[in-house]
Amino acid sequence: MNKPIGALLIFTLALTGSLFAQPADSLAKQLKGAQEQVAMVNAIFKPPAQYRQIPKGRSGYWGLGNFEEAAFVKDDIVMVVFSTSWFAAPPAFMRSPNYEPAVWVRNMNNRFDSMARSNADPGFACTPVAIPELRKINANRGYIFNKNPNPSTPYRSVYSRAKLLFLQKDDLGRILLVYYYRPKDEKKVLREIRKQWGMITFKDDKSFYRDQSRGIGQKTIYLGKFAYANTPEERRNDSLLFEKRRQQRQKSGLQR
Repeated sequence: MNKPIGALLIFTLALTGSLFAQPADSLAKQLKGAQEQVAMVNAIFKPPAQYRQIPKGRSGYWGLGNFEEAAFVKDDIVMVVFSTSWFAAPPAFMRSPNYEPAVWVRNMNNRFDSMARSNADPGFACTPVAIPELRKINANRGYIFNKNPNPSTPYRSVYSRAKLLFLQKDDLGRILLVYYYRPKDEKKVLREIRKQWGMITFKDDKSFYRDQSRGIGQKTIYLGKFAYANTPEERRNDSLLFEKRRQQRQKSGLQR
């Protein structure tokens, strides 16, 4: 197989979620990766009881920006932890001259509902997680909905349905868990979600610190209730970069 064809095949498998080839990382490394991912949004992941870990696949949820980190199976249901999404301040060079941190993070928080509803399969319920259940895991928002694989390319060539648990910690980021299953197991998968509630838990907001989110980048500036994680030097450097960028834009506009 020549390189262009090989690259196209890998890309096609990633798009369809047809997982014949498995990543080479060890199971222990995949589990560690999943736990580090959720730590980036100040959460803890505990492997689900009675589930057996299996090699992760290459599937992704493009509209939600997530990819597989670790996979587990029990009674013909595959549960997958996906990579997290976070929304700290955009880099200084990407901000508009009218950038307001409070407005930006509020808009990111409020995108959650539209993201869930626009990605949900219209043939299935898109259900907000009840506030008492969110409080148990210290989450701010959550939805349960289906985003099923393409019927012609079921997940792992077997599972034609996928139920997503989409959780958000306001001002910081989102976590995605996916349960892949067969149509006959619709009720069983809902029982599993309830039974495994607490597998992902957000820590107290004041326990967040920059080192645990090293995968995001040392120049990241956090907003809202997590702004305390920024050091005075980081805040000062960020302000200088933003002001420099603003002046460059003004100068560029005058020269036109």
